[in-house]
Amino acid sequence: MIIFRYLCKELYSSLLAITLVLLIIFITNQFIHYLKDAASGQITMTAVMQIMSLQIPLLLGYLLPLGLYLSILISYGRLYVDHEMTVLSSCGMSRAQLMGMTTIIALAVMFIVAALMLWVEPMVQGYRTRILDEAITNASIQKIVPKRFQVLKNHQVLYADQVSREDQTLYHFFMAKPSLKDRQWDVTLSATAK
Repeated sequence: MIIFRYLCKELYSSLLAITLVLLIIFITNQFIHYLKDAASGQITMTAVMQIMSLQIPLLLGYLLPLGLYLSILISYGRLYVDHEMTVLSSCGMSRAQLMGMTTIIALAVMFIVAALMLWVEPMVQGYRTRILDEAITNASIQKIVPKRFQVLKNHQVLYADQVSREDQTLYHFFMAKPSLKDRQWDVTLSATAK
């Protein structure tokens, strides 16, 4: 039992460290992807931070098995280099016993991954989709700066004297877009626009 606790401590400490490093790498990659969308004005930074917090359980489901594999390699490799495995085998511990202890640890990780993938991931995907949908609809009003003329993607010119982000209303609204038929501009003026 003491040997099992020692192996658990070695494996779980390296599993935690390896998975944390992998999680930071993958989260950074995802953050850059969503930051590009936020810079182009498609989603807000608040939505990016919410999505990034929801990415953690999704990524853990994929990274825990890889982290377990690498932690077994690193931990048992260190035990062999420090001749601790030689001492354990001379004390009567067989490779089958070592495999059994490793399997118990792997089963614990398997149940955590199964819970993450089968229960947590569908909920998180639903939240993520809802946040992205809200962010895309709100981003159009969020990126409008009051009292400035702004040129949109399709050469439209937009101006709003006031912007109410709570009820998503533009006050003293002006929009001009080029007409495709004749080389003139279609102009829209309104006291309010939603």
